[in-house]
Amino acid sequence: MSATGDSSLNLPFTKSEEHTFMVRGYTVEKRLGEGSYAKVFLCKKISNNKCTFLACKVIDTKNAPVDYVNKFLPRELNVLMRIGHPNIIHVDFIFQRKAKYYMFMRYAETGDLLDYLMTRGRVSENRARFWIAQCALALHYIHGINIVHRDIKCENILITESLNVKLCDFGFSRIITPEGYSSTYCGSIAYTAPEVLRGRPYQPKKSDIWSVGVVLFVMLNRKLPYPDSSPKKVLEKQMARHINHNQKVEELMTPELKAAFQKLLEPDARERYNAAEFLNCDWVKVDPRYRQEDKKKPTSRSLSGDSEKTILIKKAKERASKGKHLERIL
Repeated sequence: MSATGDSSLNLPFTKSEEHTFMVRGYTVEKRLGEGSYAKVFLCKKISNNKCTFLACKVIDTKNAPVDYVNKFLPRELNVLMRIGHPNIIHVDFIFQRKAKYYMFMRYAETGDLLDYLMTRGRVSENRARFWIAQCALALHYIHGINIVHRDIKCENILITESLNVKLCDFGFSRIITPEGYSSTYCGSIAYTAPEVLRGRPYQPKKSDIWSVGVVLFVMLNRKLPYPDSSPKKVLEKQMARHINHNQKVEELMTPELKAAFQKLLEPDARERYNAAEFLNCDWVKVDPRYRQEDKKKPTSRSLSGDSEKTILIKKAKERASKGKHLERIL
């Protein structure tokens, strides 16, 4: 049996690549999408008589920018081999063969958040709370092990068949010191925090939280809060605290949600929420599953509190030392 399923699909893999897939139990089913130097395929994996579907991202470094190959790709691989969280897309296997990297990861059946909003319309406040809290849980986890994402947007949030969200695409992620700063401009203008647009060194944990606020706005309004293409104009609106919700949305917004927006999209990064503070705000605490430990008010009953966070961090450290690895195949 061919490792590329239906031979009529004319998928761009050599016989040698097909053999590499086959010995690991992967069968490529179809192409899902492609960019300038990466393609994504739907794959099937059979293990212990169980069939699962995965997405395979193939990166061809021959067609990629030098800066990406030498700087961002190694960082992404390093991060992916360290992390594991229910709200981060699971990576099944990574290997390198000559100039190509193959990343097999969980397939999100419902697609990304942007596609969902464009085809089905804006979501309710309750649904938005559920999804944005899951995103914040993922951030709370990676920030706890000093990893930052730096490219949070609707396109990088995937939705499973059971309507849970998974943070993906760690192409701009990096490991930082506990109070570390970044100076690289990353992400899309519409989701970028004001301190990043200014071009000054910034705290990427806080800029990640700003992007979460923009994602929440898009969920509820089905539009961007700062749609201008000019960084200068976007920055002016951000600093003016100009948040223009749809009228119907604003009329239905609870006071707790309005207060949450003020702290998520706070131009002064020092006054902006961190992930734990957001998860403990009044709006999120309506759903007790997403409460996090507050240093002033410790709790041991939180669904994803300190004990679970400690376990996840321990597992991440184990992955970094002896767990996942990048397999190189000649």
